Amino acid sequence: MSSPCVFILVQFQRKAIAFHQYKDTIKVYNSNSRSVVPVSLKSKNITFSLPVDLIEKLRECADNNHIPSVSAGVREAIEQYVANIEKKALHDKMMEAANDALFMKDLHNSMSAFSVSDAESAKEEK
Repeated sequence: MSSPCVFILVQFQRKAIAFHQYKDTIKVYNSNSRSVVPVSLKSKNITFSLPVDLIEKLRECADNNHIPSVSAGVREAIEQYVANIEKKALHDKMMEAANDALFMKDLHNSMSAFSVSDAESAKEEK
């Protein structure tokens, strides 16, 4: 049984905020921000230390509605940080694969095998 997809638009403090829920993830769209903040429904409180000046900046951002809350700002920053680490790890693996002669031969063979259908698809997109 699949989970239903839910999309809700609400007006909050003269701002439109949309919530898109699918399975155990909610994405929050804020009219003041171009970013989408994925929020997991499963969460756990954690305690950590931050410099006082950084906390003050986060509170100021929340007070000025640049972020929904201090927690949301920290969560988004950590998500971006982890995504950057994952992106770098993928890049490193791709660079390693580029130096693998067997992988490159297989890639070339695959690209050659699909070159005709790729060319046809490119014509259809124009």
